[in-house]
Amino acid sequence: MISNTQIRQLSEVAKVGNLKISSLNLSVSESALNMCIIRAEKELGVTLFSRNNHSLIITESSKSVFDLFERLLNIYKELEEKLAEIRNGHAGPLRLAIQDSVAPYISPKLYHNLTKESNLKCAFTQCDCASLVKRLIDGEVEFGILLKGNKPAGFREKLLYADEMVGYLSPSYAEKGGFNPRHIVSEKAIIMSETQNHRKSHQIDVEKSLFEGFNYDSLMRYVDLIEGYTLVPKMQMAYMNEEQRTRVRPILETCYQKRHVCIVYRKKRGHEQEYFLNLLTETIGDIVKIQQLKDEKLL
Repeated sequence: MISNTQIRQLSEVAKVGNLKISSLNLSVSESALNMCIIRAEKELGVTLFSRNNHSLIITESSKSVFDLFERLLNIYKELEEKLAEIRNGHAGPLRLAIQDSVAPYISPKLYHNLTKESNLKCAFTQCDCASLVKRLIDGEVEFGILLKGNKPAGFREKLLYADEMVGYLSPSYAEKGGFNPRHIVSEKAIIMSETQNHRKSHQIDVEKSLFEGFNYDSLMRYVDLIEGYTLVPKMQMAYMNEEQRTRVRPILETCYQKRHVCIVYRKKRGHEQEYFLNLLTETIGDIVKIQQLKDEKLL
């Protein structure tokens, strides 16, 4: 069965009748939205739209399907409101910490997607792995997003996604050469921590800088500025321009080829925890899925 996200996207296309405008309204690429339509039609076994130049028109036979979609969306909305009531009965907002080597790739989209359509209050923080684990143990945050294998005792770990890693070189570094894909731990190789220190020393409003200002583009600009290189998920190549992609190199050092990103939380049961866990898992899954769709088209 197709997901709530797919139903929302299909309904938006049906309402607007134009792929480009719909993609802008939904903040997804046209290719991702087109893929959503193709996959939904294949999964449902019906043709949902007829194409006329740049317009998409609901087929006569699918009108009843979209009527059901509308009813489902209303049910989802009612469910969200009911869960919000349950959530508001507990103290505090969603408190989440993200490991600094993961945050630039998912934090801005995650923060935006969690807050854009609801009154959900999010208290996000970014820190290194050791600090994140301590925050979890001390109860300062309920959830942590970090690399696999770092969960403390008494906590659960759930895999969110896996990243295949590549090296991104600044123009001057690419020109000089010397990048060794088998030995990446060398001068200026691990640049992520330097980038985070740069952000902290130049921004006062941590939340604004991290979840609105400091994002993937900021990372690339900083890497170019200090003439080094960084490690990035291969999925991020979809967001690079043509010139940047020429400076991407494979990584052969086994321990850096792939990383597994997990969500870690305390072993306990409750409506609030289940709600936030499902919400985070689904939202991050949607972010990664869209990136992968872009990457598939690109590569």
